[in-house]
Amino acid sequence: MLVWYLWGVQFPIWVINKETDRTAEERINGDFFKTFGSPGMIWAQSHQAVGITSGTRFSRVDGPGVIYTQPFERPHEIIDLRPQIRTSLIESISQDGIPYQARLLAVFSIDNAVWTNEEYSALRLKNSLLRGAQKPDRKSGNYQYSRSRVTAALSIESVKYSIHETKSHPIIYWDQWALAVAEEAARKELSIYPLNELWRPIKDKQDLNPLDIIAQNIKNNTSQQLKIHGISLIAARIINFQFDSDESKVILQQQIDNWRSYIEQDISQTKSHADAQLVNIKESAAAYARSNLLASIADGLEKISNAHPNLPKKYVVAMQLITALENSLHQQLQTEDKSEENSKLEALRSLLGNTPPPPQR
Repeated sequence: MLVWYLWGVQFPIWVINKETDRTAEERINGDFFKTFGSPGMIWAQSHQAVGITSGTRFSRVDGPGVIYTQPFERPHEIIDLRPQIRTSLIESISQDGIPYQARLLAVFSIDNAVWTNEEYSALRLKNSLLRGAQKPDRKSGNYQYSRSRVTAALSIESVKYSIHETKSHPIIYWDQWALAVAEEAARKELSIYPLNELWRPIKDKQDLNPLDIIAQNIKNNTSQQLKIHGISLIAARIINFQFDSDESKVILQQQIDNWRSYIEQDISQTKSHADAQLVNIKESAAAYARSNLLASIADGLEKISNAHPNLPKKYVVAMQLITALENSLHQQLQTEDKSEENSKLEALRSLLGNTPPPPQR
């Protein structure tokens, strides 16, 4: 190649433009229209595939690394094989006629999955460029890809045209088209929701966030359309809202007030439920204490009756009641005032003080 370069009959040598990462710069000039001479070169990084044209027609896809070109071949577009992350601010109108802007996040890439026979047959019928694209055929490097799928993605490249434009028309690249498809699906999904439902769970149930459902519907409605062109949609989600006009800000404040009212109502219901549970716990504890007291008295009565069969019943009941109540008072919290506990015991004794003690045997 050095000899051809010294003679000046080499083909051009291109290097990927690092600023745009989408086109190639001609570093060493040459005439690719010659039918003889040294092959040219295109140098691509490990995450890049290059679409190459030959004259006026698309020729092939190659890369990454060093790509040798033949007569009439030159780089057309560079494909980034890494997952692409794009955000855009889309105009939307809610179901109740309120205009606002929504921030869309979309993640996609050239599809590198292995398709099933049924999936491959269906996709090939819809796009003939996917012939032989059932699985990746370039497996060297860090990013595997199918050349047929890259070709299908490059085939959607178009020119944005407007009759009001007088300058050159910008090119719409494959990744811009994929983002536009996700944007259109997001607008349709947002239009079926009133604005206030975007801030509250669907049907007031947990784990039913409308943004999660919108994200799933966007993916379901666009994945097949993108896959037909060799693109895999990884995720698409609305992540934020924006209101510019004063009228929209007033409406937003109303929605915030409604949201605050909803949260306060939920807090009130939770507190009421907790209070009801506390009452139930207290009643259950009181019933349990009464049950233990009665069981203790009954057990004591049985023991005293067996030991003193001639003892009058009312004295037995009084003694056992005092004993059970004293035990219950002694088992209260340690933080309770001891003087209050002693006063309770004295009051109990004075209450039953007119009861004569049981006769000594």
